[in-house]
Amino acid sequence: MIVRLHKQARTTPAIRAEIQAASGTHVELAQRFNVSVATIIKWRNAEKPRERMVEDWEFRLVYGYAENSMRRLMDLVYRTCQRPDDLIKAGPANVRTIDLDGRETRVLRVRQGKTGKTVDIVLAGDLERVVDEHMAAPSVWPTFVHTRADKQYTYSGLVAMFRRYVAKAGLTDFGIYDLKGKGATDMYRAGTPVERIQQLLGHESVTTTEIYLKARLPDVAMPNMREMRTETPENIPQAGNMPLKEAQGLVRKTAQGLDSIGGASQIRTVDLRIKSPLLYQLS
Repeated sequence: MIVRLHKQARTTPAIRAEIQAASGTHVELAQRFNVSVATIIKWRNAEKPRERMVEDWEFRLVYGYAENSMRRLMDLVYRTCQRPDDLIKAGPANVRTIDLDGRETRVLRVRQGKTGKTVDIVLAGDLERVVDEHMAAPSVWPTFVHTRADKQYTYSGLVAMFRRYVAKAGLTDFGIYDLKGKGATDMYRAGTPVERIQQLLGHESVTTTEIYLKARLPDVAMPNMREMRTETPENIPQAGNMPLKEAQGLVRKTAQGLDSIGGASQIRTVDLRIKSPLLYQLS
């Protein structure tokens, strides 16, 4: 394939992917790739706004075509909500045991290349299964994701491989990075506090996390789910079975002011706080 560059361009898509996956300071990377520090900063922090929400069936379809190492990466990205380029470097050495509320707890420790933060993610559920399956193998490779020849993948290589699986599944506009957004949004839909998701994503501001999540939510609003109170203030006649004209007169009279029928002082305060229903269930 021929890659056509803008006349002022200094990097190819493959090199940009390597820059995003590389570790080191901006100055070190600028020297390594023979570009300016500004170029390194631009491509290292490149993250296009996305509104793509991957459905469960799409995930499962691509998962069915993927080989084991790619399945492992898909599970890791979806369950940890970390960048794929950070997770391809992770392995058994990232599994630590920490004291959490007086209990020894196993965690996956991930250093985020973009934010510079280190996050400890508790090993539980599918995440624990993926890690334990790798560590129980007869020959344990230093990274969770590796080739059949036991070599580490490059980020650009994984992106290309994932693209092929998506094509086999007959899907479009589905990148491996979308799994991070799906994981975070599914957590939000399932009722996880946004502050916990913020901690996973490494965002400085919770507002950034809210924008990140809501960009992927469907444009469907929930109706008002509050149930009406059944109690009636004292001294107000019941309109249940009265004739239509009499009921209409009662409505007009009530609208003119409850003081005229002696009920205003006896109305109690209504608690309008609503408990949000569970909007989404993981399938």
